[in-house]
Amino acid sequence: MKRPIKIYLGDLVHTWEKTSTWTFPLNIGFMSSYAKKHLGDQVEIRLFKRPEKMIEAIKSDPPDVVGLGYYVWCANLNGLVFKIAKKANPAVFNIGGGPNFTTLNTTKEFAVDMFKDQPDLDAYVVNQGERGFLELINAYIGANGNVAKVCEMIVDGCVINGNVDTSQVQIGEPLDALVNLEDIPSPYLTGILDEFFDEPFIPIIETNRSCPYRCTFKW
Repeated sequence: MKRPIKIYLGDLVHTWEKTSTWTFPLNIGFMSSYAKKHLGDQVEIRLFKRPEKMIEAIKSDPPDVVGLGYYVWCANLNGLVFKIAKKANPAVFNIGGGPNFTTLNTTKEFAVDMFKDQPDLDAYVVNQGERGFLELINAYIGANGNVAKVCEMIVDGCVINGNVDTSQVQIGEPLDALVNLEDIPSPYLTGILDEFFDEPFIPIIETNRSCPYRCTFKW
């Protein structure tokens, strides 16, 4: 692809709920800064916390790639956003990530259930997101933006929906965790998170990574 790949990343919350404590989207901040470190001007990345802002951006300026963090409180919301993204740009590459998938439950059976429930989801990053997401974007670049070709690939650190039906899932080999978090440029120092200081969100930092109990959630 000759022009930069337009990527929208979201860590979405239900903003109608006024009692929640909303935090900066540090997770997708890490994803963005790591991807920019390796891909540079090949990608343009925007971050979103509010779903209404992301939906407006998708409709007015459709992206090439949409990536959303999955948690128990936003799975249905993500499904809606992915559906809107496919309507705005049928060629969009929809990517999920988060604790629903780890190496403990990355099975074809679990993946088939997930893709049936989330029909507009093309791929899911397992465990830590930075390396798997980079692998997917490199695969997308190698396929010249052809999502159908990417969906035929096996990409390490990822689970990919098949082209024929949801039973044709592709599961890549697990990727090692990032040991040194200094490999990820600080999203605060790079300015990626600057816009969220104007919102009623709480800045957060990461002092350790991964849950010792390896929690997973049945879809």
